[in-house]
Amino acid sequence: MLPPIAGVVKKPRGFQPEFRGGAAELLADGYFGIGLVGVNDSAFVIEPPVHPQDRILATRIAELPSRVKMTSARNLAAGLDLSLEILEGAPRGRAAIVAVVSGAPTLKETRARELIELAIARRIGVHVILVGSRSQAEEVLMGLTTKNVLGFGSFRVANSTGELLDALRLSLDGLLPAFGMRGTNTAILLVDCSDAMIGLFGGATRVGTVSAALLEYVKNPLARPTPKRLAA
Repeated sequence: MLPPIAGVVKKPRGFQPEFRGGAAELLADGYFGIGLVGVNDSAFVIEPPVHPQDRILATRIAELPSRVKMTSARNLAAGLDLSLEILEGAPRGRAAIVAVVSGAPTLKETRARELIELAIARRIGVHVILVGSRSQAEEVLMGLTTKNVLGFGSFRVANSTGELLDALRLSLDGLLPAFGMRGTNTAILLVDCSDAMIGLFGGATRVGTVSAALLEYVKNPLARPTPKRLAA
């Protein structure tokens, strides 16, 4: 079991959020945390939940290309299991897992589906973003979201850097703090670190594009997605 996380995520110095209703003040006070988990043939914690603009999170995101392992295995079950374990120790509040992947699970798909049922029981939204269209993977990945039961937990395909950033913003939007909330909202970003992530995408590698989009997101978590750039 991982150690419990403090009730409020420590805010970084000099944080100046964009005004967006009550979200700006509560975000500045540390009521939203983001953790980073990598997955290939196993799952591993890259960074436990911290304030979105904590420098350590930006550093870990920039280091994502070095986390890619030369294996085609994509054990999403292990990633979901570890993410749920982290969230179990997180402070009370809304929670979600956002999986950013290059394809469907390559092993333990049944176990992954069982863990989605566990997430539903805990009311934890599971979103999946597929980096680059892969029609054979889409139906499988749609089944690893919580949308049909909880009403939140989407599946999206991103075919450009802009679409990927918008998909991240849309997936995480429901966790932005609001007046009347209880506890600290927490998101786990579950990032594919299999060898497919070094494939070319948008003039860079998939993992490089994911890293760039995540860095842009944490720079300003309150920015809204570009209208109509992504299908609902």
